[in-house]
Amino acid sequence: LVPSFARTMLDMGLKSWVPTMITESYKGVSPGFASFMTTILLLVNLSGIYIVNAVYPKRIKSEALCFALCFALALPFTLLLLFTGKVPVGVVVVLLTLLTTVMYSGHQMINVIIPSKFASMNMSGGVASILNAIASFGAVAASFGFGYLADNFGWTATIMSWNIMAVLATVFGLLAVGKWNKFMKTQSKSRIWYWDILRILAMVFLVIRHSATATFEFVERLSTNWWVCNVYGSLS
Repeated sequence: LVPSFARTMLDMGLKSWVPTMITESYKGVSPGFASFMTTILLLVNLSGIYIVNAVYPKRIKSEALCFALCFALALPFTLLLLFTGKVPVGVVVVLLTLLTTVMYSGHQMINVIIPSKFASMNMSGGVASILNAIASFGAVAASFGFGYLADNFGWTATIMSWNIMAVLATVFGLLAVGKWNKFMKTQSKSRIWYWDILRILAMVFLVIRHSATATFEFVERLSTNWWVCNVYGSLS
């Protein structure tokens, strides 16, 4: 759960705040170019699926280890992003492309491949629901948390927080390798009682997820209406 939260928070933080970071760090870059670059990132990131398929399960058998390695590979790129504003913008674009592609590989592993391993226990849907709910919390935390950091402490502090997310995803992924491998060896032989509890948790997480999403959309709509009313009032 922690790697899923950290992965989504880092991924959404990058895709949401990268255009603002680039336009503020490079004065000659237009907002239109920064937004266009985000679109290109989304298209290039699809290659992350082919990276996972090339590595797993041919070279790496453990799903948890493969996920941890995805974020271990992301760490050098997040560290190099600390030089944003000091190196040419093209270098930053390349770093972001490599970083988000590796993260998409992690997404493919933890949100697609890992839930499929619970099919023999009829828990694929429940596990996927929990991971998606945690991912939603990560997306909300990224939208508010990284924005707050950027406004109050600058982009260096924000990028450092991205590094922390990458480290957390790597460490917790590595810590899970032993238990995950043991689970994969035994899950087809016995029925583990706590999967019934997992089903209940999946339902609870789904309710919380939908409630959080609805609240976020409501607050966003209120903020938009407040902004429109203020602009209209100033023009009047």
